[in-house]
Parts: sequence; C-alpha cells; structure tokens
Amino acid sequence: MHHPCLTQLDVMRLERMLHARGQLADDEGERIGAILDNADIVPGEVIADNVVTMNSLVAYRDLDTGLECEATLVYPSLADNAHQRLSVTSCVGAALLGMRVGESIAFTLPNGVQRHMQILAIPFQPEAAGQFHL
Repeated sequence: MHHPCLTQLDVMRLERMLHARGQLADDEGERIGAILDNADIVPGEVIADNVVTMNSLVAYRDLDTGLECEATLVYPSLADNAHQRLSVTSCVGAALLGMRVGESIAFTLPNGVQRHMQILAIPFQPEAAGQFHL
C-alpha cells in the first residue's frame, strides 16, 4: 500500500475539511480519510522537494493513455478545470497528494475504470520555495 508523505499543515487542513459538516461528498471524505490514515507526516520545513504537497504544480502522465498533464493541487473551493486547478478530493487529486517524482499509482475513477499515473515533475512546490503558509 502507498504511504503518501504529507506536511503537518496539509494534514491539519485536510482534517479540518474532513470534519466540517456537509463540506465533502461521502466518496470525497473516504478518499481524504484513506490518505490521512496511511500518511507519513513531516514538518513542512523538512519535506523533500520531490513530493507533491498542497498547492504544488505537478506534471504527470496517464500511463494508460500516454496523456501528459500539468495541474496545481488545490482545496475544493479553489478547483477550476479551466485553469488546471485540481481538487485534492477528486480521484486524480487524491492520488497525486504525497507522491514523489518518478512514482506511479493506480486508482479507480467514479465510473469504475482503473487508471495508472506517474509523477513526472514538480515545477513548483510551496515548501521548496519557502512558502510554508500556502
């Protein structure tokens, strides 16, 4: 089983979001709960710069289609497909969080189709840029 690496701040915010009434659909809550249950948690100041954290810009490849994408991983209220801002509660967003460059992961879409993706690069990670408050 994959153990995502998360910052303490990201965990605090995800837990707050998880416990806020009516903020998440059941499937979204289950995805976030599974991430938190399996996470290795570290201070933001020491997280490796090759780990996808919240507000990271991440490049990834769908290994089933070969399609390469780039998106910023955000909280649901900031999600915007037109601007490549991907919600952490989506299937893809939840799979990205805590992954390292070069790693791949399998996940299931809401329609039951299984996908595989690989992290190609993290052009921007807030912690690597010294922006620990994002």
